[in-house]
Amino acid sequence: MVSPGRTVLLAEDDDAMRSILVEVLEDDGYRVHAVADGAGLMERLRQEPVDVIITDVHMPGIDGLELLATLRTLGLGTAVILISGFAEIELKTAQRLGAQAVLSKPFALSALRRALESVGA
Repeated sequence: MVSPGRTVLLAEDDDAMRSILVEVLEDDGYRVHAVADGAGLMERLRQEPVDVIITDVHMPGIDGLELLATLRTLGLGTAVILISGFAEIELKTAQRLGAQAVLSKPFALSALRRALESVGA
């Protein structure tokens, strides 16, 4: 189970959403590395392993589903939580690719906390 003190890598292209999530996660005790896109996420992963990844599905360049597929192809077993405005449509693809949770925007912070508590790292 991921717990406070663990490292979260957040990829979210919306500046306001990214700032809010970073603040909430840090307040909950997580170490957070935040990036604006999939390329930034992959670069950050090359620098340091993380306990869990939270990524938006729809981002410029590499989207969240492509990131998830790449992580699995590389054999990285890092827990992944996807966030999306279209979660119902993408749920089956995300589950097939190994996402541990998919949150539909807008989501309650309690739902994010439950997803973090439920993933293995």
